[in-house]
Amino acid sequence: MIYGQLQIITSLVYSSDFNQMVKLQQFKLYCLPLYATEVMPLSERLVQSLDRCVRQAVAKIFATLDNNCIKEIRSLCDLPDIGVLIECRRVKFVDKMLTNGQYVFLVVWGSADDFL
Repeated sequence: MIYGQLQIITSLVYSSDFNQMVKLQQFKLYCLPLYATEVMPLSERLVQSLDRCVRQAVAKIFATLDNNCIKEIRSLCDLPDIGVLIECRRVKFVDKMLTNGQYVFLVVWGSADDFL
C-alpha cells in the first residue's frame, strides 16, 4: 500500500502534466503528515534530515537548486521548516489535551545533567 502511494507521488513529481502548485499540494498532503511527531523526541540531526528531504522535493518540483529561491517558494507556499511544523503540532497536541480536561504526563528525554 505504501509503495503504491510512493509510486503515485513520484509519478506526480516527474510528470509534466501537472503544474507546480498541484505537485506541491500533493506533496504537502501525502508526504508531510509526520505522524506522532508531537509526542516523540526527535534529534536535531533527524529534523535537519527531514527538512533536507522537503528542500529536495521543492527543488525537484520547481526545477531549481538556488537556496534563496527555494526559501522564497517555501515561505510563499506555507511550507516552513520541519522543526517549526513539529513544534506547532506539539503545542497543538498539549493544548488539546489540557482543554479536554485530560491529564498529560510529560516525559523528559535525556539525563538529569542536561537540565542542571
